[in-house]
Amino acid sequence: MSQVIVSGIITGSLYALAALGLVLIFKTSDVVNFSQGEMAMFCTFIAYTFMTFIGLPYYIAFPLTIVCAGILGVIVYRLIIKPLSKSNVLSIMIATLGLIMILNGLAGNLFGFETRSFPKLINAKT
Repeated sequence: MSQVIVSGIITGSLYALAALGLVLIFKTSDVVNFSQGEMAMFCTFIAYTFMTFIGLPYYIAFPLTIVCAGILGVIVYRLIIKPLSKSNVLSIMIATLGLIMILNGLAGNLFGFETRSFPKLINAKT
C-alpha cells in the first residue's frame, strides 16, 4: 500500500513540475510554450550523444548540454516567438504546437527512433 502512495506522489510531482514550467514561462514571457517538453527531449538527446558517442564524462556533458539548450532557446525565440510577438496569443500557441512536431521529427531523424537508456550517473552496487 505504501508503494502505491509513494508512486502516486512521484507521478503527481512530475505533473506539478511540468505545470510549474508552463506557468513560469507564461508569467515571464506571456507565451504559452507547449513545446518545452520537446525542447527538453531534444536537449536530452544532445546530452546522450555527448556521453555515449563522443564519450564525454557527465560533469563535462552537462554544462555543454545547458549551453546547447540556451542556444536552442535563443534560436526558437528569435525565429518563432519574436516575429509573432505582436500577434494574438492563439497564433503563438499554434506556433509552439507546430514546434513540437518539428522538434519531434528532427530528433527522430538525427538520433533515431529506437528507445535508448540514458547512462547512469552513479553505479550503485547492491
